Amino acid sequence: MSQRVGKELNLSSQEVSYQIRFEGNTSDKTKIKFMTDGVLLKEMERDFLLLKYSVICIDEAHERSLYTDILIGNFLNLIITLCM
Repeated sequence: MSQRVGKELNLSSQEVSYQIRFEGNTSDKTKIKFMTDGVLLKEMERDFLLLKYSVICIDEAHERSLYTDILIGNFLNLIITLCM
């Protein structure tokens, strides 16, 4: 997915990266990062506000899993926290 998007946007693999459980190619130059729901949950453990991200898009949320349910609940709490 990251390779196709990078090619379509004419960006390098350093700028459009991916992260899965034990593999990834992210760098300091990464602008767009594709990751699994489990990886995003781990990111939220370290930084609940996800301050290093400006946009988060959840794809395939209709394919419900425990991780996506937890993420959606966390995002609701995050939005409430940021709006107060």
